[in-house]
Amino acid sequence: MLTYTRSGSRFTVYDNDGVLSFDNSHPKYEKLVEFVRSNDLESLKAVLNFGTAIKEWSSGSVTLKQGVLYYNDRPVSDNLCGRILNMLEDGFDSTPMVNFIENLYQNPSYRSVEQLYLFLSNKDLPITPDGHFLGHKSVTKFCCPNPITDKNGRVISTGDYVDIYTGCSYRNNVGDVVTMDRNAVSDDPSIGHHFGLHVGSLNYAKNYGGGVNLLTVKVNPADAVCVPYDDYGKIRVCKYKVVSVKSTDFSKPVMETDDEEN
Repeated sequence: MLTYTRSGSRFTVYDNDGVLSFDNSHPKYEKLVEFVRSNDLESLKAVLNFGTAIKEWSSGSVTLKQGVLYYNDRPVSDNLCGRILNMLEDGFDSTPMVNFIENLYQNPSYRSVEQLYLFLSNKDLPITPDGHFLGHKSVTKFCCPNPITDKNGRVISTGDYVDIYTGCSYRNNVGDVVTMDRNAVSDDPSIGHHFGLHVGSLNYAKNYGGGVNLLTVKVNPADAVCVPYDDYGKIRVCKYKVVSVKSTDFSKPVMETDDEEN
């Protein structure tokens, strides 16, 4: 039988290893109350001690207090916090999500920090083990006979993948890291189509420019610049790495992958 006291919504449970307490500010409050009622100390401790593992993974920068995640004492957005707690409760490794928080909070834009994960979850864009995310782009092939140099100093030759909008600004071959100055990327969320490197959902990429050659690109959350208000399915970033390309024209199958990302 559990030994506990209750004051309003606050429960204090006494255990040989110490004292456990929680109140209705905890997102799992109803479950915790049920654990108390059913004398399930192990489940109670498992939920309340989520924060110990999180703190160890993040070297202390990410902490859990009363069911709320904090990054260096700043509360993490509800949707991201809820996702991580649910993963832990269901037995999944939440290390990629904790790494995502570490990277995200290096982003200098308040709005990007608050809005990015909601966009990713709505568009089904996955998080990688190192806390980056994957997105998609539609590209075309450079077909001029004479090589040129792109804005990142790389030589573009016939057959190389390039951005559709200009056809010559950025080479997008597998393994290329494409960058532009962050302050050259529009951070105005009221404008859907504006200056910047664009990364989107799979549906967006397929529909843009015919979507014959589709890239999968990897982006550090710190490099996300703008999540537009519209729902076109894309965001603007200042840096990404091309990790694979495939053709949706089944008469011309193409599949290339950066081995370092596998």
